[in-house]
Amino acid sequence: MTELLKLKLIDELQLSKSTRQAEFEELEELVHLASEIAGFPIAALTIVEANEINFHVSKGIPFERINRDPGLCTSALNGNDIYYIPDTQSNDLAKTNSLVSGPFNIRSYIGFPITIAENYKLGTLALMDHEPRIVAEKDLKSIRKIGKIIERVIANRKKLLQEQSKVKDQLDVLRTFLDSTSNAMAYLDRNYKIQYLNQACKDICVELFNKSPDPGDNAFNYILPENLEHLKKSFREVFKGKSLEFEQRSRDIHLKIHLNPVMGTGSKKVMGIVVSIHDNTREIEKRRQLAKHKKILDQIAWDQTHLIRNPLVNILSLSELIEDKLKGIGEGMLAKMLRQTAQNLDDIIIQTFQNVENERNANPDDSRT
Repeated sequence: MTELLKLKLIDELQLSKSTRQAEFEELEELVHLASEIAGFPIAALTIVEANEINFHVSKGIPFERINRDPGLCTSALNGNDIYYIPDTQSNDLAKTNSLVSGPFNIRSYIGFPITIAENYKLGTLALMDHEPRIVAEKDLKSIRKIGKIIERVIANRKKLLQEQSKVKDQLDVLRTFLDSTSNAMAYLDRNYKIQYLNQACKDICVELFNKSPDPGDNAFNYILPENLEHLKKSFREVFKGKSLEFEQRSRDIHLKIHLNPVMGTGSKKVMGIVVSIHDNTREIEKRRQLAKHKKILDQIAWDQTHLIRNPLVNILSLSELIEDKLKGIGEGMLAKMLRQTAQNLDDIIIQTFQNVENERNANPDDSRT
């Protein structure tokens, strides 16, 4: 069972030859350092798989893998410390190994078992020479330290891959969400790289830049120069955990932009930003039309209160004077009728003005531009 779990761990860590990681420069440097310290021309980080030994990182070895024979790396995994053979021809088990008995003719060997997680021995830091070698204890101690560093590097890779797996799961959820909305939406990582965007977001980019972004593109390549500094500042704020909303004009398109942080699973660290973009152009045009309508209503109200009502006030005042002068005679009745008619017209104008005010108060957003 332990062997099966170890092989599963090798696969998860992507340490088999088929999934070798080019970024393992640190491991290569450590293997070369061990070679220089011990003065051994041949060195490797080996991964001991089910039936083969994979030279994951190597120096001076012309092949990538060999059969899992006992005597060298396989035997080194049986212990917990350095496995040192000064002369392989003096070791009965080592003499049977193909690296010793074959044309490669290994005569001395040092192997440190690389152990991580639940005491899983994945392989060895191996040093070899074509000549018998006596190695000083201080050099063996240095090799042991380098082996421990390699263990930490691989353990850190395990943590990194686990975090990447969590991120992938979150991205899968985000993709489902982004594809389910009609708003233009995209997800950016901490390096401002576009990891995913839905079709609506692609359409806006095509309209503005005549091209659609690809995953991995820098988001700043799809921001107009006049908006760049504001968005950079906004992104920095979002990576502090804030959510932002603002409007921005890109050429003839008015956009409402929402920026929301995406937190890592079980972490308070912001792992990325969800950008939501709404084309606000029609709404802005509607606001302009409403503002124009308001201006017309204001002009009507002004005309009613100044151009029409002022003369009516004068008529009312004159009719009162006429009525006072002609009280008791028929002309007084006519003057009274004149005043009443003017009063009725004034009431209509006041009511019309009040209706305009009520309409304006019922639509408070009409005045926004």
